[in-house]
Amino acid sequence: MRAWTGQPRYCRIALLAGAAACLPFACTSSPHRPSATLQNATLRISDHVGGTHYRTVIHNGTWYQTFGTSLLALDPTDGSTRACIDLKPPGEAGSATDLLVHDRRLYVVLRDDAVIEITPVTDGRLELTRRITADRLGIRPRRLSLVAEALYVSGPGGAVRLADLDPVFRHDGDARSVIATAGGLAVTVGRRIYLVGDNTYLGSASELLPLPPDRWHTARFAFIRRGPDGASVGLMTENLREVDARRTTIRLDQPIHRLRLFDDRLWVVGEEDIRAYLLRAGELKLAALVNIRGARDVDKIDDNHLALAGVFGRAIYRRRDDQHGPGRTLIHVHREPCALTSARFDGRHILAGGPHGTWLYSPATSTLQPGRPPIAPAAPPRRAVTLAATAAISADGASVVLSTPDGPFTYADPAQAPFHCIVAVDGRFWLGHDAGITVLGAKDPAPAQAIAHLRLDGPVRFLFPLLEGGGAAYVSELAGIGVARLSEPP
Repeated sequence: MRAWTGQPRYCRIALLAGAAACLPFACTSSPHRPSATLQNATLRISDHVGGTHYRTVIHNGTWYQTFGTSLLALDPTDGSTRACIDLKPPGEAGSATDLLVHDRRLYVVLRDDAVIEITPVTDGRLELTRRITADRLGIRPRRLSLVAEALYVSGPGGAVRLADLDPVFRHDGDARSVIATAGGLAVTVGRRIYLVGDNTYLGSASELLPLPPDRWHTARFAFIRRGPDGASVGLMTENLREVDARRTTIRLDQPIHRLRLFDDRLWVVGEEDIRAYLLRAGELKLAALVNIRGARDVDKIDDNHLALAGVFGRAIYRRRDDQHGPGRTLIHVHREPCALTSARFDGRHILAGGPHGTWLYSPATSTLQPGRPPIAPAAPPRRAVTLAATAAISADGASVVLSTPDGPFTYADPAQAPFHCIVAVDGRFWLGHDAGITVLGAKDPAPAQAIAHLRLDGPVRFLFPLLEGGGAAYVSELAGIGVARLSEPP
């Protein structure tokens, strides 16, 4: 069992739920409370399993791996855990979506929340030494770039130099790669490259990876240019022009998540597979192919082994035959509930699954069992009823309409939409959406008013009211499975 439980030791601990069997707002004998108290209601996770491994880095004999809101230090020989540090409880921040090692420290981005500085200690522990919040950064942090020994953090709002929090680039869009060019710093936004300072348009790319000089001939950058049906990957000159649109640019009919560079090869991490390319005779040639779906990152352990991370969990990939077994094989696979697109609940167990397997989860006992048969796709509920109102998600998922005796009320939030499911829990409406879970008042404090939120890697596709203990169980496509409960201060 691998679960977060809200206790001081968050990593991989099981919670035996039961203390919150009757919350004040749910007990029929409780007196009516003023509306103002519900403004301070809190939605918290009491149990959680699964999630996405976004980033993996091999450094000084340790395999560092992000997982949910945690950072793991693993043994690269067998994937066993050496240390774990929880950067924030699940539900209170975005997942750890980027990781970079610089000057003997680890830097982790909690999506839209903070940049965390971590120092590995001599006894193997990980020590959190600094937290720089989004408020201080002035942007919503999502990724890191290293340029001439300076760290930059970027995301919606622009890019900031981490050392002095200097806002080097401001933009309403989602800033991504920060690179050095002959004319100064440049940043990618969408499919465009802008020069920092005057926002001069320099070229077209969604992400850029600097290449070492003299090893890739005239190429100085590798690029991703994303489109609606896939992406192009290729090489660019120092002037940010494609080296050769026919010979060094490749069109891939799948989402591309990341570029990595090692073994003098360009590794392309896609949704359907991982590919390595060599530059030969002025052309990018496919040199290796790892057939694994749902990957998000890859790094080199040694000459014959790769560390993999993704929605499937994490694994080690043996590239060639050796004395331990055949090549092109996944070994030391550690799977997690993730990529969950279907779910069913019988009152005791949740059966949730997707392309990487099916899981049986018990909210009452916090137990998890893998390996169940696949389940047929199920449609999540889009309408719910309480004694005070009826709520329905609009056809486009952009809003929720509450029908009450006092008339219709609408709830809409572009940062959360689309909404995927709605259920009634203890007289209120719980919404599952791309950014997590939101609880709406059905009558008190006001119809269609948000009472509490929970941040999760979405989309949250299924919510199931619990028969015991209050609250609801959730199934999120990228965050896994868990239990959330609403409480309000005394």
